[in-house]
Amino acid sequence: SDYELKWIGDVEAVLRSAGIVNSLGAIGILRTQHVLVNENISLRRYGWKVRAGLSYVGSNFDGLTDKPGVLLGAEYHHPLNNQTQLSDVATVNFVLNDGDNGYNFNNNLSLTYEVDDRIDWENVWNLNYAKNSVNNDDVTTNNLSSTFAYEINNTLDFTTTARVQHINGSSDASNPDGTDRALIMGVRYRLR
Repeated sequence: SDYELKWIGDVEAVLRSAGIVNSLGAIGILRTQHVLVNENISLRRYGWKVRAGLSYVGSNFDGLTDKPGVLLGAEYHHPLNNQTQLSDVATVNFVLNDGDNGYNFNNNLSLTYEVDDRIDWENVWNLNYAKNSVNNDDVTTNNLSSTFAYEINNTLDFTTTARVQHINGSSDASNPDGTDRALIMGVRYRLR
């Protein structure tokens, strides 16, 4: 964007006036943009957004065919300070099925703290409530996770995540009620 060009130009002017460089050159400008613009591991946003939409279910695994649907959503994001970001994203999906309507509510609340320039601590609570109109399940799923993300470079992170999941109300034998715990280590690659 124009702001990024001005910002990198100002950085070059400061480096030139301090006698550190004569000119950044093409490689220097690209590297400066890579470090300054693409540095953040986690999302930084401010404000709120509300959205609504219509959908159409041609067919699904529950056997529903030719049914309309509705999506409602809201987001709120607030940086608490330079290191901490609070975000909440909620959505509800309805499938309109002749008075026997099922829906899914999902709320994702996250608090991210930048421990260091290369380390983020991401804490997430995901609440999902699903009312299934086919088998009358009312399933509540709570996921709590805490992740340390170490930035190896601007597109590659090493993550360690502790997660607890509690499911209540499920009649599905493959996904029964109860609490599961997990410790996950991995590498994630960002495409953008």
